[in-house]
Amino acid sequence: MARILIRDEEAMEQAVAEKTVLLKEVHHRVKNNLQLIASIINMQSRLIDDRDAKRVLRSVQDRWRRWPRSIVTCTRPNNWIRCMPTG
Repeated sequence: MARILIRDEEAMEQAVAEKTVLLKEVHHRVKNNLQLIASIINMQSRLIDDRDAKRVLRSVQDRWRRWPRSIVTCTRPNNWIRCMPTG
């Protein structure tokens, strides 16, 4: 009985370790995609001469830059409740 429990616990620890690696990879890819989008917005803003359009793009950039911080905050343990939308 004890051997079965030890084997099951080791299997669960292995599964948690695998999930942790996968989650880190997902976070890394999300971060890279967010950075790519921010760079595209920045490149586009340099090509535009219209002041109003530049102001709008700056506003989008500012909001976009806040996303990574929000994601980090919301994915930390026990923070997800604070990040839930309220109706």
